[in-house]
Amino acid sequence: MSTYHEIVYWLTFIHESGLKLNVIKPIIQRWCVQEERPLTELFTLSPLEWATTFGLTEVESEQVQRLPDKLAPQATRLATWQTQGIEPLIFTDPRYPQRLLEQLAPANRPLMLWVQGAIPLLNEANISILSNTSLNEAWRPFRQELAEVMVTEQISLVSGYGRGFERELFDFMLTQAENQVMAILPMGLSAFHQTTPKLVQPQNAHRMLLISPFTPDTPYQEKLAAARNLLIDHLAFATLALQPDAELQSRVQAAIGRGCSVFLRDIEESQAAPALFEAGALPLTDLAELVEMVQQGIIDAAMMAPEPERKLATIKENKSEDYSLPSEALEPLEQEETLRLLSTNGQLPPILRQRLGQP
Repeated sequence: MSTYHEIVYWLTFIHESGLKLNVIKPIIQRWCVQEERPLTELFTLSPLEWATTFGLTEVESEQVQRLPDKLAPQATRLATWQTQGIEPLIFTDPRYPQRLLEQLAPANRPLMLWVQGAIPLLNEANISILSNTSLNEAWRPFRQELAEVMVTEQISLVSGYGRGFERELFDFMLTQAENQVMAILPMGLSAFHQTTPKLVQPQNAHRMLLISPFTPDTPYQEKLAAARNLLIDHLAFATLALQPDAELQSRVQAAIGRGCSVFLRDIEESQAAPALFEAGALPLTDLAELVEMVQQGIIDAAMMAPEPERKLATIKENKSEDYSLPSEALEPLEQEETLRLLSTNGQLPPILRQRLGQP
């Protein structure tokens, strides 16, 4: 079997195995995280080893056995995307955002992120903006002040590049000299560039990062926006909601429930504001308050164990129920019963007979 980069094996297993994600994720968790083995070794297993190690059916075991034949096409796709400046980050990569590892359940955590631009921004201070309302004249001074404070305090914007004030602030910050921005997209990066080529500018490479949890050629779909929003909400150190409406209320309440600091502004016409204040949202009277909460979040993160021990410990702390897989506590089998079950449909494999102490 030809040897490819480890990423190619991840791509092939995820996209060509025919297994569902709630099966793929525990396999990768066990093999790559718990046992700290490269995914390349997984491709050398026999159908019997697939079945006995991971509980795959006979059909599934035969199916994954054919994966090596599909490595070359995935390697070609990866090379094409890399020529466009698009890079994959697997979740065991030290650059993968620590906040997603800490806050997202394994079932919701992307196995891979596709990124382009200033990758270090993934693990630096940021805020998110929630607003479905477009910029009005009264907000222009606030937009300028917010952008200036974020430069001074080295805080980036994490955005969905959607609509309203959030999108307008993103575009405005790109016109400034020092602001840094991230956009998490509801489509693949290659597909995005075909519709929005203006963001592919060399002068923005050091202060802008484009992120997608979807394969680069994935077209836009409305249903993908929810997954995009989930990543934004968990990556942000603090959130500012402007005129929050009923559509944004659940996102704000979920952020508050996670312990994220949420500030509200321009709430005079917001029917959702009273319930959000009751849930724990704070009124924004001074941008220094927002900065203070972001800085506190950074301090809290720094108080944890240092890298790489902290990151490795975080991704190892996963339980099977996180993947929504059925589990049941069973009594351990006696040796004789084990032999009987394993031998039911034929001869006991020699390696298993040896491990069980049988001649």
